Amino acid sequence: MMGGPMAANIAKAGLPITVLDLRAEACAAAVANGAVQAGSLADLVQECDVIALCVLDDAQVLNLVFGEQGILAIATSPKMLIVHSTIKPQTAERLADACGERGWQVLDAPISGGDKGAKEATLTVAVGGSREAFERCMPIFNAVGQNVFHISERVGSGSIVKLCNNVMAIINNLATLEAMRLGALYDIPEQKIIDVASVSTGGSWWTKNWGFADRLLTGHTLRGRDARKFMVKDLWDAVYAADAKGENLTLGAANAVLGMDVLETRQRALSTKARGAT
Repeated sequence: MMGGPMAANIAKAGLPITVLDLRAEACAAAVANGAVQAGSLADLVQECDVIALCVLDDAQVLNLVFGEQGILAIATSPKMLIVHSTIKPQTAERLADACGERGWQVLDAPISGGDKGAKEATLTVAVGGSREAFERCMPIFNAVGQNVFHISERVGSGSIVKLCNNVMAIINNLATLEAMRLGALYDIPEQKIIDVASVSTGGSWWTKNWGFADRLLTGHTLRGRDARKFMVKDLWDAVYAADAKGENLTLGAANAVLGMDVLETRQRALSTKARGAT
């Protein structure tokens, strides 16, 4: 959903790029714009000096880097590693330490803006890592994003800022969905609530982009319960990051738990509405 359009925009910018995904169709747009499709991870690693990952979560990132057939096992020389996935800062630090021992440079560069931002090259990119590495990779970041920030020299700082953003974003989303549930009890059309909230104190990114959460619930490749877990994943990561510093994110933890119920209720409502439309 994100990496495919990003790769296409890097190719459109005229940068040489080799792409790989478990699903070949995810690479189609990039290849159509001049990217080379690698036959294997080994081919990609040997071909590229800068390797950018855009996968689902910490587990996939760690497997790609540290697995028996992973990037570190394959590479014969030091590279630059960019991680666009939203991961725990501790995971980013682990990558930096292990890769640094091999002479690699690592940037954690999580992205925000959804699939619309990925397609339109208007993503926000928050980057942690050395300034020199950041500036070296600016042509890549500028090809995919409109707002690019160097957070600090510390790998993991980009991930912290992304989690801070997503704590606010996800809680806003859950609150918006709950408001729609209340309105539905009194037969108020959702668009009427959006119209009022958008010019009032209840407005947020979610009211401006109404329908985005519904598309994730119904159209994401995970779908079903997995989609709901994915949509609250970053709240748990933020809770974990705070706990690592001896603090509690009470609101984050509560929403991570209750969010599954809110999203399940919304999913059921969308399913009922879809059946009624047909």
